[in-house]
Amino acid sequence: MNRARRAAFLKALAETGSVTAASMAAGIERREALACTDEDETFALRWADALETYVEALEAEADRRGVAGIDKGVYYQGARIDTVRDYSDALLVLRLKALKPDKYRERAAGAPPNPAATGASLTFTLNWVKPGEGGDEG
Repeated sequence: MNRARRAAFLKALAETGSVTAASMAAGIERREALACTDEDETFALRWADALETYVEALEAEADRRGVAGIDKGVYYQGARIDTVRDYSDALLVLRLKALKPDKYRERAAGAPPNPAATGASLTFTLNWVKPGEGGDEG
């Protein structure tokens, strides 16, 4: 694959996140692009950068929809009568979980939060039990 096609491929990959779409934009076969990653380490690194650029664009859009919201039309009998701002709580929750997994991850019912995530510390006291004085001896 020549330099111009590689550039076109990487640009499209950064914009779409799709190897198939990027291959079509560059006018090459998908397998040709994949083969180039095996042959050229620099191209493989640029491929990874392009995908990271795409992911960052998705994250920015998720942030926008969760925080700023999007306008949606309100319709009555087929006619648009108003616009409302709609926010995505689900996207906001996903972003929080991605950015602060220790603080926002799912926990089993009754499980305490991770003390490192809250800045708290815990002190444990261990009580030793001698064999035959209690405990679970089967």
